[in-house]
Amino acid sequence: MARTKADLVQAVYAKHGGLSYEEAKKIVDFVINKMKESLEKEGRLLLSGFGAFEVVQRKARKGRNPRTGVEIHLTNYRALSFHPSKMLMETLNPGGPSRALGSNDAGIKKKSEGGVKREEGAS
Repeated sequence: MARTKADLVQAVYAKHGGLSYEEAKKIVDFVINKMKESLEKEGRLLLSGFGAFEVVQRKARKGRNPRTGVEIHLTNYRALSFHPSKMLMETLNPGGPSRALGSNDAGIKKKSEGGVKREEGAS
């Protein structure tokens, strides 16, 4: 189940006993609004240990309505991109390889003599 803003408010409220629920809600709202402002003004938000959000410009292009097949014009727009940090990727993939960590996806195996050998079945 996905976490909601209300879940975050409840977590802040539970963690900090001296706060009222309304104060916890104001803190969460404040943080979220500061994040939005940063993205709007600077186009990038870096949360160390979590990842980076970046506003990217998507170009106008031709598209097609999948239901009718009619060609349509899609205007340019700004989209939000997220790049997880190395720490977050390690948390999500404990003890396992990760593309973000430069895993060996090509099926290349190092030989003990220092040479390189391609594993069978790798493309």
